[in-house]
Amino acid sequence: MRIFVEKLTLGTMLGRLMEGSPPTRFVGRSAGRLTALLPGVLLALGIVAVLASTAALEQSGDSLAYLTKARDGQGLFHPHHLLFNAAVRSVYLGLAAVVGVRDIVLAAQVHNLVLTFIAIVAVYWIGLRWLGSQLLGLIGLALYGSTTAILVYASQAEVYVPAVALLGVAAAFFLTLAESPSSRSARAGLTVAWVLAVLYHQTTVLFLIAMAVTVLVSRKRELARAVALVSATAGGVVLGAYWLGYRAMEAESTETVTFLEFILSYAVTPGVRWGRIGNFDSSGMLGLLESHVRGLSALVPDRPGALTAFAVAGVAAVILAWCRAGSRERLLLCFATSWAVTFLAFFLWWLPQEAEFAVLTSMPVCLAIMAGVATFVLGSRISAAGARTVAGGILVIAAINFWGGIRFEVLPRHRTRGEAFQRARFLSTFDDGTTLRLSSFSVSETLGFYFSGSADSIHAVDKLERALHVGETDESWMARTAWARVIVDLSQVQPRGVHNGRDGFREPETWLRMMMWIFNLRGDEDGWHVDAWEIVPDGHGNDYLVVASGNRPLSDPHQLLGQLVDDLEPRSPARQAFTRWLKTNPGRLNGSLVRQ
Repeated sequence: MRIFVEKLTLGTMLGRLMEGSPPTRFVGRSAGRLTALLPGVLLALGIVAVLASTAALEQSGDSLAYLTKARDGQGLFHPHHLLFNAAVRSVYLGLAAVVGVRDIVLAAQVHNLVLTFIAIVAVYWIGLRWLGSQLLGLIGLALYGSTTAILVYASQAEVYVPAVALLGVAAAFFLTLAESPSSRSARAGLTVAWVLAVLYHQTTVLFLIAMAVTVLVSRKRELARAVALVSATAGGVVLGAYWLGYRAMEAESTETVTFLEFILSYAVTPGVRWGRIGNFDSSGMLGLLESHVRGLSALVPDRPGALTAFAVAGVAAVILAWCRAGSRERLLLCFATSWAVTFLAFFLWWLPQEAEFAVLTSMPVCLAIMAGVATFVLGSRISAAGARTVAGGILVIAAINFWGGIRFEVLPRHRTRGEAFQRARFLSTFDDGTTLRLSSFSVSETLGFYFSGSADSIHAVDKLERALHVGETDESWMARTAWARVIVDLSQVQPRGVHNGRDGFREPETWLRMMMWIFNLRGDEDGWHVDAWEIVPDGHGNDYLVVASGNRPLSDPHQLLGQLVDDLEPRSPARQAFTRWLKTNPGRLNGSLVRQ
């Protein structure tokens, strides 16, 4: 294995790189090894310090769901992220014992910031260890440390940064194994890091595909045997960990599920909007581009043309680099590209528009860029001055990207707890034990996390819609007569709003079923009736529908939505949405009731 330390001025070092001259070889002393690592460690610490000082006040709905479990110590082992909740709880208990601070959000941020540091250093280490250059390592580190995904999610209580940090460590050990397939330490390191990555986020099992493709390209039988052994060992450990998690969750739950159902609980959940072949269309591709290109840079214009051009330029650069690369650069390019493509393909099928998935794809993209820079730098004949310009330009781009991510993505989350908190605070005023409060998943989780009260009265509109769609209406809160009032965020029930992949225009019957439940629409020999309702603003431009027990007669079921439109402000987006639906679906409500 080659490890280099370049004890040169930046200009001389760049000049040698551009001329193709090998850097000074490191002879293997520990002091030299640490010296070589020091620049990357210091820069990574600087990035993490900035992120710690701008840690987010605003947390996502998923984050708050995880934090609730970590804080309460209940439901810690979800198969999607088996280790995350328990790890955060350990930090939480550790902070309480050592410094007397009991803050679950802080615990999660400390946990993720430490792993952010590991992720950034892993990129630097690959440049240093595999490509033999501190400069290339610093370029990769700077690019990765400036990506929107890593900047935003470093202080979010999400599973993606820990998972990608451990994948980065696994990648470093895998590349070591690629050079020395008989290395026991590389096999052990790869096994441990990969197992932990899978336990933090289930989809990182797909890392196997990137390793398999790289093995095929390398044509090393000994490497293939080493990867097969690692995969078998890691698979056994992961299954064992899942079995322990399954038994722990089984002891807490009143529901009976098999071990296989536990492992695949996300994949077999009925009535959800993820994992659809329908995502492989133009809108799915555009959603994937938007989420993952924006995950690289907040400065890329959020327009289809710009996103497509960015992606096409990236593919062209990979092809060109592949044609010109040396053996080491080509192997890294193959590994990073297959890693990125595998995860992008999966996320296109799963949920192409989810921004947080970019955390898992931004690292291999930056590794591929680093391999491409190594190819063009080492294979170029331009002068040392030209070398300084190229490397300096890349670092300037990284610095500008870092500024943009902090300015436009990080700081807005740093200043307030966000709109979800504002909406949740308004809904908290309706906590009387007899009012069902329906909003988005994010608002519902925010309401349950920050505000005390009746937890059973807090639910997401998506959960109601899915339960009605698949017929899972046996939960106590699903009994409409159990509530004297229902308050619902109007933005969440508009017919154009997506609920588990369905909306009132694409699947009007499903949407109507939800609306009929909310209004308690019913008929008898005297005609049609609904509960009384009113539109209540929260003072911040948001409207809520409050449906109270009572009796409001209708001459015709279709009159329900017409009266709702009349009650809304003329310029209200909800009024426009309901009006469009009524024009598109004349008589649909009457027909639905006849079929029922």
